[in-house]
Amino acid sequence: MNSSKSRIFTAHTASLLSIFAALLCSSTLHAQEVAGRVLIAIGDVKIERGSQTITAQRGSEVRSGDTLQLGAQSNAQVLFTDDSMVALRPETTFKVSEYSFKNAEPGGFQRAFFNLAKGGMRTVTGLIGKLTHDNDYKVTTPTSTIGIRGTNYTLVHCDGNCRNADGSVASNGTYGAVTDGRIAVTNQTGERLFGANQYFQVPSAAAAPQRIIAPPGFLRDVLEGRARASGGQQTASSSQSGGGSESSTTVAQTGQGATNGDSRVTSSAGGGTLPTVVTVVPFQTTNQVAVSGPTTLVQPTTSSPILFFRLTGGTVPVSACTNGPCGNATINEVVLGVSLVLQRAYVNVAFQDNSGGFFNVGTPSNSDGIPVTISGGTITFSGSANRADYPTQQGAFRCSTCGPGNTVGFLDTLSVSGTISGSQASLTFSGSNAATGGGTFTVAVPQQTPPNQLAAAAIIPNYPGGGNGSVISTSAFWDVQVDAAGSLTRIGPPAGNRRASLGTAGNVVVGSDSGPGNLRWGYWNGSGAQVVDYNYASYTSSSGFNLPWIVGQATQTLPATLGTVSYSPIGSVVNANINGSLNSAMLTADFVNRNMTVGITASNTNGSVYSMSGSSGFSAVSGRFSAAFASGSCTGTCANPLGNTLGGSFGGMFAGPNAEAAGVAFTYGYGTSGGVTGAIAFKR
Repeated sequence: MNSSKSRIFTAHTASLLSIFAALLCSSTLHAQEVAGRVLIAIGDVKIERGSQTITAQRGSEVRSGDTLQLGAQSNAQVLFTDDSMVALRPETTFKVSEYSFKNAEPGGFQRAFFNLAKGGMRTVTGLIGKLTHDNDYKVTTPTSTIGIRGTNYTLVHCDGNCRNADGSVASNGTYGAVTDGRIAVTNQTGERLFGANQYFQVPSAAAAPQRIIAPPGFLRDVLEGRARASGGQQTASSSQSGGGSESSTTVAQTGQGATNGDSRVTSSAGGGTLPTVVTVVPFQTTNQVAVSGPTTLVQPTTSSPILFFRLTGGTVPVSACTNGPCGNATINEVVLGVSLVLQRAYVNVAFQDNSGGFFNVGTPSNSDGIPVTISGGTITFSGSANRADYPTQQGAFRCSTCGPGNTVGFLDTLSVSGTISGSQASLTFSGSNAATGGGTFTVAVPQQTPPNQLAAAAIIPNYPGGGNGSVISTSAFWDVQVDAAGSLTRIGPPAGNRRASLGTAGNVVVGSDSGPGNLRWGYWNGSGAQVVDYNYASYTSSSGFNLPWIVGQATQTLPATLGTVSYSPIGSVVNANINGSLNSAMLTADFVNRNMTVGITASNTNGSVYSMSGSSGFSAVSGRFSAAFASGSCTGTCANPLGNTLGGSFGGMFAGPNAEAAGVAFTYGYGTSGGVTGAIAFKR
């Protein structure tokens, strides 16, 4: 070989070696890219990285190529660098097969390939699932491959280890639930799409994906490992992967969602401060929430994920009473709503006893509802509450004659149980009161479709001379009516308290928003409105009467995958816009822990500036909330700012298919300073 050829060969070889070394280095770096960090590691959680086995703990790195192995009674949550989050259940094997997130712009190199070999996961999709092509994100299971775009969903793969509520072993295969967006499920039989609030099963790689009506119990979107967060330490207590009741659930409180309807978490998984870990105690923790299925017997009558049942008029015999003969109770309205997605029931009852007294009672809209069980095609539920459970919604636990001497008062306890089979519900209602005793009745309630999908909040003034102040009324569906333009004309139950109809009073529209939620707000004024106030006093309004209101499309599905969302005000009416103004307002909703907070500062022309804040849970059926303000203050001419017995309160609802909007009605501060009442429209 001559010297020139040798030099060419040597240079060419060196170039190839250089390219090979660069590729090797690039491959090594790619395999070791930090994909995310562990938010929660409860119990036996291991990270397998090549020949290494690492015990996972909060803050541990998760890299491309890692496999997470979870033992029994264990849970983990991982926050990825694209702000997606994956929660893993006990006895899960989950591999980050390939992950790369170089930048957040479309066209940047991004890829997220995962493998769920066994166990279960739920996920809130991040930027990779929203900005990339369909083939840049996938989850592979033994039966199928899941592709998504902008979706939140749950997957469980069963291989002899999933149990139904009755203890039987569930059929093998991959099960899934879509919270919002869409997913494409592909295997040897082809591709099938599933959308929001749909459930599916893939029995094997050779069997077509099948839609199922109700989710099986082991598909619950919760962490089964029971955790406690105490002094920065996390411990796991006993749990069964087949589901069951929980005394508490530890989850990660995610960051604020991005704007423009993007509800993903926004904490940086590659470094910095991790989200706070909080402990959630669900309502009615003694009731098991389990679903055995699939079943086709119980179905909504519309595309809504809510079952509705309603009865009006007629009489039912009271089966028992503790204070004399009960006679008959006249049912004015019974409304039962059941969320199939969140597996919660809500009940509202308005009736009269044999002496003509009115009762307005029901599940508090500031609670998480009563857990339901779906088994063998039948839904069952049972729950109870005490008066102490209604500190922020006493009007939903009130009666006109159950106080001492047949005066206005409150029930002391409330118990509700029932079954639903097909299009019929059987509801048993029991209430008791220390002064007047109590009673029980059972009633059959037929399934019905609401006339609208509306929710509203209004400030109903008490009868003049019957005590200062006003009280919040929040209602939905049958108990909200609007005119052709969408302005509120009636709110509240057909009988009892906290209800009003416009009559001949004026109806002033202050503002509206045609975006998701379709909010509209304003006030009634002048004479001619028909009102029954908080104390069951009936009156017709006269001049000087003002009733602020806000109405919108009710949000019926509020899953944890929405994360934590902040809302800003887009309009308001304060003191009927005559002598009031809104200084500032904020609303934050935590859909993981199912609570919301509001802060309001408002003024009136008397020189008083009121600042108030409070928090509330919210209904899984209508998205409504209601609470007393936890704190407040007044500056300026604030003589007797808390001149009424309630101090102040607020109520409202989320609006839009994905809670894009919210409406809040509020009242605070009375006496000589005048106080403030109003309604605020919020958008995220």
